Amino acid sequence: YDAQADVSSYQNAPVFRRFAGHDKPSNEIIWDGRSENGELVYAAMDYPYRFEVTDEFGNSSAVSGQIPIDVLVIREGELLKIKIASINFKPNSAEFVDDDPDVVERNNYVLRRLAEILKKYRQYGITVQGHANLTRYWDPELAREEQEQELIPLSKQRAERVLQDLVDRGISRDRLHAEGVGGEQPLVPFDDAENRWKNRRVEFILEKE
Repeated sequence: YDAQADVSSYQNAPVFRRFAGHDKPSNEIIWDGRSENGELVYAAMDYPYRFEVTDEFGNSSAVSGQIPIDVLVIREGELLKIKIASINFKPNSAEFVDDDPDVVERNNYVLRRLAEILKKYRQYGITVQGHANLTRYWDPELAREEQEQELIPLSKQRAERVLQDLVDRGISRDRLHAEGVGGEQPLVPFDDAENRWKNRRVEFILEKE
């Protein structure tokens, strides 16, 4: 038998992690949630998978599905962080998407789950950071103007919108602070068309008070 399992971060996207082998397929595949190059999965996202098996006679079978990822609290040095790229806003707006039922449901799930987890960290203050993508990154002066005039204000407004939602869900306002970072802290280069969606995210930094 030849067996292969692929996990992608988006449907029809490049493979995030691949498992393959020859012989009788394993009863289970244990995955640590990291990509081929060690990148950790993103919180609150579904990772599509496809598992294919081919026997010695050339007969093939395949199954597909999704692996749901919960909201993850990751330690980075002395800080605890949550990085979420799946909260959807209207274009150039701080308002959540409200015209697509599937997106509305997903936003509500992510924000509800986030509030549930943050309630377990009652001794921590929470900084909500909005991050964005520079679109005029190739020109330093245009990039600076975009950052200062567009991205920092918009990312701050989005962080404040998420902050207010958390307050509405029972998180104390005194624990929360909003910041707009814009495109100052990209996770991938802005010209990486396949991966720059990762830069548009909301981060939650937890610090003990």
